[in-house]
Amino acid sequence: MAGWTFAQGKSAEQTLDDVTLAGATQIALAGADAIFAVGERLFTSEADGSEAEHLGRVTAVDSAAVDFSLPLKKSKDSGALIWRATTSIALYAEESAPPRRRIATGVDVARSLGGVVYAIRTAEPMTTLEWTLENLTPEREAALAAWLDAATQGGLAPFTAVDPARTLSAVQLWDGAFARLGERGGRRAMKFALLLLGEGEYR
Repeated sequence: MAGWTFAQGKSAEQTLDDVTLAGATQIALAGADAIFAVGERLFTSEADGSEAEHLGRVTAVDSAAVDFSLPLKKSKDSGALIWRATTSIALYAEESAPPRRRIATGVDVARSLGGVVYAIRTAEPMTTLEWTLENLTPEREAALAAWLDAATQGGLAPFTAVDPARTLSAVQLWDGAFARLGERGGRRAMKFALLLLGEGEYR
């Protein structure tokens, strides 16, 4: 089921010895069964952190390789990295309406007393992703609120958002807050915004 995934941190990071081709759902890794377990959420990137990808969940693992649920989008060179998210949570399709992207240029435009229009930069440009999730069960709302509270440390800590197309973005909870909007028809809603720190990055 397509949706958004939030993840944070790297655990059990490993370096790969061989090239892995696009489309693969298995990566060769000696001793993989002592490192990863079925159900864990995997990510990979080149050695320098570029071309980061979400590989989904571990579906099988043995002493020579690890299998995962989402095919590799771009081939990875030898020396590439693979790791599991230290913590993560998924927003399922029925919960995760697309966020509204808001871009602030950091430029204020004003008119002087003499009628001259001028522009001045007062802040760095920034992009925020604004969400209202309206179809959460009470259990899912509680789980998401608990994850955001623990992972973001009140907005201090960045994390990774993975969209339904599997594009990664490093983000941070904007204003360090989220709002639980109450219940309607047995379902609940939550509103929050994420500051976009970098596209294609894992944090």
